Formats: sequence, structure tokens, C-alpha cells
Amino acid sequence: RGLPPGVWEILDRREAIMLTLHRVTPQIDAGGVVLQREVPIVWGPTLAETIQRTRRAASVEIARLVAEGVSMWSRGVPPEPVSPPGPL
Repeated sequence: RGLPPGVWEILDRREAIMLTLHRVTPQIDAGGVVLQREVPIVWGPTLAETIQRTRRAASVEIARLVAEGVSMWSRGVPPEPVSPPGPL
């Protein structure tokens, strides 16, 4: 949901970004979040380097989120939303 992770969190000097896996529904961004994973920001000497490093670290966690979600579905255990959809 929302903007790509990384940029706004870095500009806000946060310690981490939050990745989410959410249900896809016919309505844009209306599916509930089913899995979340926090990834620490990997600081570099420039904004561009920090974004690149953080996105590289996040790509590993994104793969894990997807694998975990697919594994749950393949076992017949649909992940339950951890948050209801908010207003668009």
C-alpha cells in the first residue's frame, strides 16, 4: 500500500522501513495486510546510496514475505489480515 518503501522513511530519519504483503482486491489498496516485516535502513554517504542499500536489503525480505504467504496458501491456510483496509 502507499508509496514505495524507503524514500520517505529515509528522509524522515527513521530506523527502519515496514514491508507488507496484502490481499489483492478489485478495489485499489483495499486488501488487508496479511504479513509484515521490518527492515533496518542501511545508511550510506548519500541519499541515493542509502536508498540503494536499503532496497537491496529489503529485496531479501520481500522474497521471504512472498514465500511465507505462498506457503501458507499452499497448505490451505489463508493468511488472515493483520489490519483492516483504511480509507482511500
